[in-house]
Amino acid sequence: MVSNGETAQRMFSKRLIGKVAVITGGARGIGAATSKLLAENGAYVIIADILDELGAKLADLIGGRYVHCDVSKEYDVEHAIQFALKWKGRIDIMFNNAGVAGPEGSITNLNMDDLRALIDINLNGVVHGIKHAARAMIEAKTGGEVDEGQIVHGFVEKIGIKKDVIVCNGLLSMYFKVDRLTECWRIFYEMVVKDTVTWNTMICGYSESGLYRESIRVIECIEFSTPQAPIG
Repeated sequence: MVSNGETAQRMFSKRLIGKVAVITGGARGIGAATSKLLAENGAYVIIADILDELGAKLADLIGGRYVHCDVSKEYDVEHAIQFALKWKGRIDIMFNNAGVAGPEGSITNLNMDDLRALIDINLNGVVHGIKHAARAMIEAKTGGEVDEGQIVHGFVEKIGIKKDVIVCNGLLSMYFKVDRLTECWRIFYEMVVKDTVTWNTMICGYSESGLYRESIRVIECIEFSTPQAPIG
């Protein structure tokens, strides 16, 4: 008997055949996993990133294309969209995945240049993507999808959350932001490797949600695990 999950996956796969997707920050982590999965299910993928070597190598591997793109620069994002249009004549999916972590430490010592750089990438970069992808979709009348993160939720099981600590940490952060706290604990529990970023994300995430007992549960787990240094 075919399960509901398998049926949904087949329907999802058919929807992607021939679709054209632009993925910012697609060279590694969640972006790379998404790029691979979309390509596996028949989509044409354009990886837009600043990591030229990694991005080009992955694009070749999945039969896609790579374009250098600093999302903080509107011209680069517009160029990535135009690159997709020149390659396939349309764009159906825009995944504004690129982002960076914010400055650490007390706000009393915050460097405003660091904050401006963060906003340029995490906020303005998303706006650039929405603006130019939507414009291209409207002009082409493709009825495409501009998705800022929800698309990842459907890929969690397919990606294999036990395999990549960077992907897992990204998923944890995303789920805390949208209050999917049950998913956070499930991912944390099933992770084979946990680094210091993992522990920090869990403890701070639950604390900021007012769930201090859950934060204590995480802290208690540290006794039975040796956190590894973050990669990169």
